[in-house]
Amino acid sequence: MAMQNFPTSPHAEGSPAQPDDSSLLLESEQWGTPNKKGIQKKSSFLETVGNIKKSIRRSRGQSARDDNSSPEKIETAEGSKSFKKKISFRSSKKSETENKIPEDSTADFTTKRELLSVMEINDLIKGCHLKEAFDSTRALEEKLLEEYKANNNNEKNIKSLTMRAKDVNILYKNLFAEIQSIVKRSLHEEDIDEQSLVSAIYIIKEEEEGDLKNQQVAEENPDFSQIGQRRQWKQLWKDTVKETVTERVGALPVNEADNTLWLANHLESLKTQTVQDLIKVKSFLKPLYPEDYDVCGIYIRCFHNALSCHLQKTVVPKCKQYSQLYSFLNWVLNTYRSDDFIDNPELQPEVNNANLHSLLDSECLSELKNKYNKELQETIKQYMSNILTLEIEKWNKETEIDEEILKTNCLPIYIDIEEMTGRHVRESAKLSEDLETSAFHTCMKELGNFALSLQEEFTQWSEVGITSLFLQNLVIYINSFIKLRQSTMQSDAEACKKAEDRLTKAIKHLTKHFFSLFSKETQPHFQKLITKQWIRKDTAFKAIVKSAENLHKNLNYLAQPSHKEFANGIHRHLVKEYLTQVMKRKLRLNHLKRKKASDKMSQESEALNIIAETLGSDQDWLFPAIQYISDIIGLRKKEDILEKIEIVFKTYPDCGEEHILAILYLHGMRRSKNLSVLHFFRGLQLKEPQKPPQHRLFAEIECPTQVFCMPLF
Repeated sequence: MAMQNFPTSPHAEGSPAQPDDSSLLLESEQWGTPNKKGIQKKSSFLETVGNIKKSIRRSRGQSARDDNSSPEKIETAEGSKSFKKKISFRSSKKSETENKIPEDSTADFTTKRELLSVMEINDLIKGCHLKEAFDSTRALEEKLLEEYKANNNNEKNIKSLTMRAKDVNILYKNLFAEIQSIVKRSLHEEDIDEQSLVSAIYIIKEEEEGDLKNQQVAEENPDFSQIGQRRQWKQLWKDTVKETVTERVGALPVNEADNTLWLANHLESLKTQTVQDLIKVKSFLKPLYPEDYDVCGIYIRCFHNALSCHLQKTVVPKCKQYSQLYSFLNWVLNTYRSDDFIDNPELQPEVNNANLHSLLDSECLSELKNKYNKELQETIKQYMSNILTLEIEKWNKETEIDEEILKTNCLPIYIDIEEMTGRHVRESAKLSEDLETSAFHTCMKELGNFALSLQEEFTQWSEVGITSLFLQNLVIYINSFIKLRQSTMQSDAEACKKAEDRLTKAIKHLTKHFFSLFSKETQPHFQKLITKQWIRKDTAFKAIVKSAENLHKNLNYLAQPSHKEFANGIHRHLVKEYLTQVMKRKLRLNHLKRKKASDKMSQESEALNIIAETLGSDQDWLFPAIQYISDIIGLRKKEDILEKIEIVFKTYPDCGEEHILAILYLHGMRRSKNLSVLHFFRGLQLKEPQKPPQHRLFAEIECPTQVFCMPLF
């Protein structure tokens, strides 16, 4: 008859249901054991065992030699101290010999003692007398096997034996349920019931070693499939440990809605509880188990697997922001295997994390890294956007920049970007090498985009003209881009090459924008040169000089190579624009004005050369250009003029006929002389080999088309 509707054990919360007394009483009659109310049993199981041991010792002649081996003391030791001392499964050979029961005595051991009923055994389980309950259940199992084998295929007996087999199975089930509860409490509860745990371990070991090898009976009758067979309690114990650890890990709350620091708090709780539990296992649970149980190894593997499952199913889906993804990856890849966690000195040498697989499987980790890279890119992009917004606000407020910033080259925008990108790359490097590389490439990509955005916004804002604030910001941005460009040269990756190209493009656009503004500012003044008013007044030229001189104060702080590029560019612009006015044929000098115009041009040439030297121009070929024209204007003799024209042509091979004619027009030379000079110039062009000029000056200066009027006849 099967046992059903078991009441809950009062011993421990969570214990499995136990059979009620009425069903057990009925079943006890089938077993043929006395179990009537009001009748006192003659002796307990322990007394029976004690009496057997006494008779064994008497038969071996050991009764009087040692007071400590007397029956009374043996009985006292067995009865009152058995659960006060931890049971050792590594006892000495001597103790095994002293307590060994002779083979001739074990043959009738079961018959000499009184078998307990199913109800009595179940009461032992409820009272947590596990060893006695196990021995009694095993005795019932042995008797059942003996009767089954002795049975002559009597159908009635088979039915009775089958019902008794179910009782044995239920007793074993209830017994292990109590063992399971003890194992769970040993980790869940702060205080360890060592006596109960040692008894549980002893029973598991006995069950593992006490195989009755009843394969034949199991094959004959499926209802006896478990009778006489190992019940794999050691494996069930491992499963219980796994279940307990999973409960421990899963019980920690994840309050993401109530706290912005939920992830940090949850990960810290996981670490703290896991380390405390493993220290407890090593310090208090391990000594209670046999060495071959590898208790520390089993618990660490269970915790590792439980954490892995919990993180992937519960935590990973909730990590969405960059900061969360970084904190989580750092915890998984670094914190978990650090001295604060699995490599904690208090856990060594029992815990060897070299045998542990990755906390996250490869697919989950790869997906997590991809999310991290995506969120990092958005984070860097937002940083760059914030920097651009702050710069625009400074322009609009017309906030002057401290000259010390320009002098020391402590560029705020460079420092901000370098610190921000460097921090994210270094943080990513702490996670893994591949994340470091991807973070660097992401920063380079966003840096290139930022440079173009800043250049575009700054160009639009400064369309009004060149101001001191414009020059200060221009110097800061170009110098910053030059320094940031050096970072992109650390790698040949495509992202770095694109960033380098974009930074170079931004510098070129800013440079071009400056010269556009400079030309726009000086053009009205240049147009007043080489006119009748110009001979009498120098207002226009002074305005040009002032505009150029104002540039030096700020442009002097430009970093190379931009400093040289700006100095040479300004020098070239001044010379070119001055010569352009000569080529426009706005003035034709007579012999009275030539000397004055020549002297004025010579003075202005020297002034422009001084500005060029001050700015730092190294374009030596530009310095004599205006002076050569001034010399031609001041000469009267044709031979001297031809000599100077030859010098001009050799110095500036790109000088053409139209340029020579424009110079002669300003000189006021008669047409007949013009033709002879022009003939001489053509001869020079024929004698000199046609080589591409090293520098281009006159080729970039347009001359107005000369219109000849046909004479009327």
